[in-house]
Amino acid sequence: MQHRFVLELSDTTSESYSDERPNYAYEHGIYRSGYRYKGRPIGASVDNDSRLLTFAADHYLSSGQQFSWSLSKIDLNTDGTNAAAPGGSVFGVGGRTKMVNMEYSLPISHHWQASFGLHFASDSIVFNNEVLDSGGSLTLDFRY
Repeated sequence: MQHRFVLELSDTTSESYSDERPNYAYEHGIYRSGYRYKGRPIGASVDNDSRLLTFAADHYLSSGQQFSWSLSKIDLNTDGTNAAAPGGSVFGVGGRTKMVNMEYSLPISHHWQASFGLHFASDSIVFNNEVLDSGGSLTLDFRY
């Protein structure tokens, strides 16, 4: 059995360890939509002025099975302001949530793999002007 553990900390506020400059790192003077492509941030998925802390692990069994999990604390657009369209954070004026993800994968043939997942978010957030509700979901995937 092999294990991989990851601790990730991300802070996308410009100059966050000195004088903070909100709404700066992902906005751009020439490209009006900022550092985004089709409304999605290029780089960190949490967009500008956000903080993300994740602890995750993957456990690989000798039979080809895998168990993965992650725990995340996310503070989105921490300054609570937003640049005017077409720029601005995809998370609007921000929000906070905690997320738990678990997934179990197993090979079902030489080419096919099945995965079962459980995903949970503690609080609803806004993404591209659409509210993503809190709560959980179960997933079943088949991959070739």
